[in-house]
Amino acid sequence: MGTRNRERRATKQRKRDGRRHNPRAGASWARTEGDDRAEAAMLLGAHAAAVGDDAALSDAAVRLATCGPAGARLLDHSLVQLVGILYSNGWQPADIALVARRRLPPAKALIAAVITEEAAHAGWSGAQLHRRWRAQLADLGAWPPPPGAASGALAPAVAAVPGHERPAVCAIAFRLLALLHELPRLAELLPPPGQAHSPLDADVPAGLDAKVLGKIRGLLAKAESTSFPEEAEALSAKAQLLMSRHAVDAVLVGLRGGLDEPPIGVRIAIEDPYADAKTLLLQAVAGANRCRPMWSAKLGFSSIVGFEADLIATELLFTSLLVQANKAMLGAVVPARADGRRRTTSFRRSFLVAYASRIGQRLAAATASAVDEATGAEADGALLPALVAREDRVERTMEQLFPDTFSRSVAVTHHGGWVAGSLAADLADLTIGAPLDPHRARPDDQDDPYAAQALPGAATWG
Repeated sequence: MGTRNRERRATKQRKRDGRRHNPRAGASWARTEGDDRAEAAMLLGAHAAAVGDDAALSDAAVRLATCGPAGARLLDHSLVQLVGILYSNGWQPADIALVARRRLPPAKALIAAVITEEAAHAGWSGAQLHRRWRAQLADLGAWPPPPGAASGALAPAVAAVPGHERPAVCAIAFRLLALLHELPRLAELLPPPGQAHSPLDADVPAGLDAKVLGKIRGLLAKAESTSFPEEAEALSAKAQLLMSRHAVDAVLVGLRGGLDEPPIGVRIAIEDPYADAKTLLLQAVAGANRCRPMWSAKLGFSSIVGFEADLIATELLFTSLLVQANKAMLGAVVPARADGRRRTTSFRRSFLVAYASRIGQRLAAATASAVDEATGAEADGALLPALVAREDRVERTMEQLFPDTFSRSVAVTHHGGWVAGSLAADLADLTIGAPLDPHRARPDDQDDPYAAQALPGAATWG
């Protein structure tokens, strides 16, 4: 049976059914011929986008663009409904926007509008959204929902372009619809909307001092902006010490005040190139802050599980250290081979792996120093058992969220890159204010780690 015959039969059946239920407004409404044409065009367009049939997609987009408000209403409803389904499948607003930006750049503005419209239609109060959920919506301009957000995401986009360009907007919406359909279920890292109880005025979590957090951000910003590697490393080390001490303070506050926040998770995007090597740096930073990472190569982000204060420390420090690593890596001279060629890719990957390995050692030392200092100051000896208990809870949560994982190694294939990366991360002592000695022996000088040819990779799923 031809496509047009199927369309005619479907139209006749819908007319026989008479009045239908409007899923958006929750009221009965009379279907029109324009509604029928729009629905047929939308179904054709969604199928064409899913199978990659560009000719059929263009034809369906032209049809939908001529349906006026009926077409925009149907496509709007489908997109908003899919976003709500993704939320129930473990996705967060920032995750959806990230995947759309990467895989379908022209849909960047549209997905933000759809997320805004979903928030407006859902009608959640601020206290029913986790603070991180609110922050993600705010970054997309979706929180609080602006006036008129419930009137539709696609219609303004279509109306803003000339008539002959409207099919192009519809085609982008069809492709976005197909993309959202194929996204897999994710582990639920945050309480979904409606299940969170978070004060509206909570800019930072309980037990975390906003002034200290601002000081840490300032140190990391200076570390990113300085052109002196020694100063950058010293500033990053000082920030880690403050983070560790402050995280310990948060634990002590919980012990004394009975706070019992459960571990949660965040997702951090890791961009190519060298994403596999960058995950090792994230693993080092997360481990030093008592968090557990899980890398998904297919989706291009890592899921980090831990307590709120530790997650904030991980996010801040990883971002700063990655900026510094890229700056040092791009400024490093790639040695030429005998034939004059330079193995830039293998040099840079090896550089980042070595950088991550050395940074991990330094951050672990800074964390241990802060814990030792706090433990010595505590008379009742309750800190260490509390830290161990928190790490156990993080581990159990990780096993529940990601029961099927495997480890992947990242090979080191360029000796010069390994040496350069190690030196870039080893220019400064962790002891703040100690004099620098560029001639001192590194702890691993006796056993060249490059001889292993590969380092353990981050735990991976998917």
